[in-house]
Formats: sequence, structure tokens, C-alpha cells
Amino acid sequence: MNSIQANSPRVVIIGAGFGGLSAAKQLAQAPFDVTIVDRHNYHLFQPLLYQVATAGLSPGDIASPIRGILRRQKNNRVVLAKVSGIDTLRREVVAEGRRIPYDYLVVAGISGSRIEDVLPAVPTAPALAGSAGDSGSVFEALQHNVLTWQEGARHV
Repeated sequence: MNSIQANSPRVVIIGAGFGGLSAAKQLAQAPFDVTIVDRHNYHLFQPLLYQVATAGLSPGDIASPIRGILRRQKNNRVVLAKVSGIDTLRREVVAEGRRIPYDYLVVAGISGSRIEDVLPAVPTAPALAGSAGDSGSVFEALQHNVLTWQEGARHV
């Protein structure tokens, strides 16, 4: 399955979309224990979903098993579970009763979810400090930064 060293730093990637798979592939030769957590066991190319619905393509043309995509990568494992939270103090991802420890965390799977459901009360990351106002949550800091960016883009 994998050739992970017991003392390798642990990277947990939430989501096996384009961002999550890209991050996992970039870490293929790195000395990390990589865990990809996704609620599905496949990667779906959604822009072509309408062609499956109209019988232009078969489902296998736009969906691939995550383990198949990463089969040549020796330092990863795939966990099939829905993430319900992140315990930043214990440095663990909570997914369907499991606690998955991490040294580094990549959150790449929130496009189809509400970020506040995954990160409801996570303290603000140092890079976002000051963006969240008084609340101090990662969700509100990210929301503030995205809205500020969008407002700036409108005035260009």
C-alpha cells in the first residue's frame, strides 16, 4: 500500500477535488505521510456532468477512483469519511467519529459544503488575524477577505 516512515510528518488533505489531488501529487516524492479525506471514493469532473445526463458520455468518462488516480504514489492513504470538524488544539481532523492527527493541514474540499459547517469555531489562523473583526473565526476571516477582494475587483 504505502512506504510511510513512522516518524514522517503527517499531512492531511481534506477533499479530493482538483486542489486536494494536486496537493497530494505534489507531495508524491516528499518525505510525508499523506492522508486524503473525502466523503466520496471518486474524483468527479463536474463541468462535463451535463454530458452524462444527456447520454453524451458515460459516468466512467468523468469520474475516477481516488485510489486509482494516486496508485503510483507510495506515501498516501485515502480515508472515506465526511469531515465534521477540525480540532486545532489537538491538531486532528474529526471525520465520522475518527480523529486523524496532522502536522500540516490542507483544506481543499469545501466547495460543495458550507465552510462554517466544517470550521464553525476554529480560532483564526495567524495569517488571517485582524481580518475577522471581534469574532476570531476562520470562516469569518475568510469571508471578510473574499468579500474585500471581490469589492476591490469591482473597482478596477
